[in-house]
Amino acid sequence: MGWFNVLKGSYPALDMITTTLPMKSGQTDIVRGSLLVNDAGNFRLAVAGDNQADIVPYFALQAQTDWNAKMAGNLATQIPTLGGIPVTYNMEVETDQFNTAVAYTMNDKLMIGAGVVTKHTAGAQNTVVGIVTGIPRKRWVNDAPVAGGQRTGQAVQVISFLTLYIPLTLIYTSH
Repeated sequence: MGWFNVLKGSYPALDMITTTLPMKSGQTDIVRGSLLVNDAGNFRLAVAGDNQADIVPYFALQAQTDWNAKMAGNLATQIPTLGGIPVTYNMEVETDQFNTAVAYTMNDKLMIGAGVVTKHTAGAQNTVVGIVTGIPRKRWVNDAPVAGGQRTGQAVQVISFLTLYIPLTLIYTSH
């Protein structure tokens, strides 16, 4: 769906760190809360291979289909301009943009997945981008679309976590 909400932290605020960049041509499926990376001055959807020390991912503040993003971009080329908050900005967030194929527990570390956060692979060298503060659960979202279009609002599966940036780390498991 594209749900992203700041639970704790300065948002929105004048001192909030954000970056605004055009979307890389050919991108699809960017929604609010997607993990993005700066690719030569353009935002693109993050991929698992972006778990490198020199890459700081961002949370998309709007979908590529958002009219404000389109109007701020280049209407002639249909390239939206997107705003993003880096994971280095200290906040607690909740989002539906997480890998739903794995189980999460409190204090699990998170890393970059395919456009979403995912559980950190134990023993792997991957950048940590968050730590789970609320396991996946249903939350009512007023603007969630409902099939049929007669109303909006429904329960959406979300995860909560503190943003954390530990570049390219080796997380050891205890024996």
